[in-house]
Formats: sequence, structure tokens, C-alpha cells
Amino acid sequence: MSFRLSQRTARKSSLALLAVCAAAAGILCAVPAARETDLSATRTSAYRIPKRKLAPFARQFASPLPVLEIVIAEDALPLPDQEPIPALMRVFDRPGGNRLTDIPRALLPFVSVRHRGASSMHAHFRQHSIRLKIRDEKQKPSRFDLCGFAPDDDFVLIATCMDRSLVRDRMAYELAAPLIPFTPKAKYVEVFVRNTRARLDEETYSGIYLAMEQIEAGPRRVAVGPLEIAAPREGLEGGGWILQSDRFSTNRPSFRIGDESFTVVAPGSRTLTPEALDFIQADFGRFHRLMRQDPLNDRLFDVLDMDSFIHMMLLQEFVKNIDAFRYSTFFHRAAGGRLVAGPPWDFNLAMGNARDLTAPEGFILQRYPYARELLRNPRIFRLYQDRWRELRQPGAAFSDGRILDLIDSILREAGPAAFRHFERYPELLRPGRVFIFTATYHVDSFEKNVRVVRDFLLRRARWMDGALAAMAGPEDLFSGEAERRETEAEAIGTAWWKESESPPLRSGP
Repeated sequence: MSFRLSQRTARKSSLALLAVCAAAAGILCAVPAARETDLSATRTSAYRIPKRKLAPFARQFASPLPVLEIVIAEDALPLPDQEPIPALMRVFDRPGGNRLTDIPRALLPFVSVRHRGASSMHAHFRQHSIRLKIRDEKQKPSRFDLCGFAPDDDFVLIATCMDRSLVRDRMAYELAAPLIPFTPKAKYVEVFVRNTRARLDEETYSGIYLAMEQIEAGPRRVAVGPLEIAAPREGLEGGGWILQSDRFSTNRPSFRIGDESFTVVAPGSRTLTPEALDFIQADFGRFHRLMRQDPLNDRLFDVLDMDSFIHMMLLQEFVKNIDAFRYSTFFHRAAGGRLVAGPPWDFNLAMGNARDLTAPEGFILQRYPYARELLRNPRIFRLYQDRWRELRQPGAAFSDGRILDLIDSILREAGPAAFRHFERYPELLRPGRVFIFTATYHVDSFEKNVRVVRDFLLRRARWMDGALAAMAGPEDLFSGEAERRETEAEAIGTAWWKESESPPLRSGP
């Protein structure tokens, strides 16, 4: 949803925000950084930091992670389909650790916030994802280097509550980064959300989030360049857009092809004309028809960035993502360029976490859009087999050694703060299902949940080594035998993981 205010409304919102912050405790004596285009070099010494009410929990709070304090005038953040509201945000992000009693690295007085997401908003849980947009006093975008990311104005905070290990999303992006163009960067943060009347305490602590770059067009995000409209012919004229395949959106420019829904991510809704929307639908429609209706056509290699499709299919199959190529799926094309699969997004229901896809064995992509067509092409299937074998070589992106190293690295980053997160949300470590669509491993600690993810990936990788090597061609993937094996694997459910057979982690939480 685009956040756009009239000049009069922007002026009113700015004055209201300043008044709220002043009521909280004598806000800023000056806000020079708010008038800068790039807020990354904000000098907090230019601010008189307002006093806040810190409970003992907050006074003793210390984290190795960046800490974000979001202050709003309302009692709650708006829902995803509602207008965002103004907020003030303090960013504590110093090397060596962060305390709420420190002077923040940055104080951003003009931020707009709202919830984001679809299915997670329907879950009866206290942690929900957040969309952040960094603004100036005129409500215009201002760049900021949140968590060391490239300076930009648009970020998301992904709630981790659907994944008891906390590592699935982060692990998937690390696996994808060497392979898929413009994979978003992600980093753990701890977050407080409070209104101006509340103090910093256990109740306003929202736990560990995954701060991420938003998928959007730009030289620091997805470099598709400006839109160029051309007559949709068989060639590669025109382009410069990003699409998301997901549930149909009523508040963003969207269209349907058959039973699939697509939302235009770029160009943004403020600049997207009806002519441009018609062109993007027709332009993507050509690729869609070729992939879905004529997958044996060798023209696929001329118009698709085949490396990106091969890598995306291997990533989705390897992590066994239940949403693969159906939801949270992106495609983009620069002007005159081939169609690219990606960037990747949303893996909290992967790696054995989806209720119906818990076993490390069994293929799934032969039932999923795009992959079920493309993998019928013998040439593409051979590339798929060969690339998997390359990615499993020692030191390569999907090798056992890299999987273990990534788990260790992620655990060192999130582990020290995890105890506090699970104290905030103890229901996550109780037996039973927190979300109706997640699996239930009967483990009672953060460390054991991380071991489940590690063991899933290692076991699945070794299973795929043998299963792909044994296939003579696409017909084996689409045989009844492959379907039978997947059914048998899922009948086991979560029983494949046995704590007694799982070695301790190399790095403790």
C-alpha cells in the first residue's frame, strides 16, 4: 500500500506527531537530521533525548542485537489494509552491545508504521510483522542505513512467532544469497512497541524480529530500471517491472491470469498508469503462456533467465516450502531483459514447519505451478540435476559444511537474545500447535528446535542426492512412484526427528 498524503494532511500529521512526542517529555530542541535526504549519518548529539519511563526490566536490558524502540500515539498499529500512522523510532545499534539507557545511534522522529502480512494477521498471537517507512517532516522518503543495510526508506520487521526455531527465514536467505539476484538482506533485532503513555517494560517488549530489506525497484534493491512500454510481441522489448504472485490484493494494482493473482510491485501505485498496468499484464502474460502451456519450447532459454529459475526451484524444493511458486513469489524483468525468478521471500513454513510437509523425504515441486511445467522439459531437468550436484560439492552453497556453518553463525547472532524472547512468549515452547498450519515437534527448548532445522536440511540434502541421481529423466519425477514416496514420507509426520539421535549443536544458544 502506498503511503501518500496531501501537503495539508502531511503538515497536520507532522504537527500532531511533534505534539505527541512533546507530551511524552519535552521532545526535540532541534531536528536538523529530519531535513536531510539521507538520515544514515544522523548525529544524535543534535537531539535532546526525551526522558522515558523505564521499568527495571528496561533499565537492565542489554542485547548484542540492534534494538528498535517504536513510539506511537495510538493504542495499536493499523492493520495491513489500513493507512499507516506516524511514529518516532529510536535505533540502538552500536558495536559491542546495546542498552536502552544508552544514547541511540539514531532518533528518527518521522516514521510511518503499520502491520503487514496475510495469514499471520489471522493467527491468535501477540507478535505481528511491521512495515516501516522512514520519512522527513514533509512526509517525503528519507534514506537510513537500518542494521547496516544499504540506505533506503522502506523496511520490514518480520515476526518470528510462527517459527519456534527462529532460524528458518534467515537460513533460507543465506542459502539463496550466492545464487539468486537481489536476495534481500536480513538481520535479527529486538523490538519495543509502545504508545506515548506506556513505559518500557516486559509488556511493551515485542521480542525478536527479522529486519529485512523490502522488495522494491531501485539501485540498492531490485535493479529493473524505469518502465519501458512496448508492443507485447515475441521478443524482449519493454520491461522494467516487478510482480508478486500471491492472494489477490484489493488495495494495490493487481490482475488475474486464470486462477493466479499478481500484484504490481514496481512501478509503484503512485506512478502506475492504466496503460502501464495493461502493458505489464500483457508482457508477463507472454512468459506465463510459454511456461505454462508450451514448456518443451526451446525459446524458453531465450526469454527466461534460466539460472534464476533453476536456482529458485532447487531452493524451494530443498527447503520444502509449502508456499513455493504460489504465494510470496516474485518475478522481475529489466527493460529489454529476460524474465527473472525472484527475489526469494517468506520461508517460515519451510524446512519441516508446515503441518502437511514435515518429512525430509519426498519431492513436492512436480505439483506446484511453473516447476511442474518447466521440469517436464528434458533439457531443463538435466540442468536441474547437474546444478544440484554442483551445489552439493564441498564448500558449495548447499554443502553440509556450509549448512553447519550457517546454523552456527545464525545461532551466535540470535541465541543470546532467544531466552528473553521465549520468556515473552512461553506458549511457543509448550506442547501443542500454536498455529493451525504449522507442524508440532514435541520439543521443549529453543536449542532443540534449531536442531530440528539442522537435521532436516542435512537429511533432506542427502536424500535428494540419491533421489535425483537415480532419475533418468523427467518421467521419473512425474511418476506414480515419486508420488507414493512423498505420501509415505508424510505419513511419518514429525516422528522422523528423535532427540536421542540428534547430536548437540556445535555452538550453543
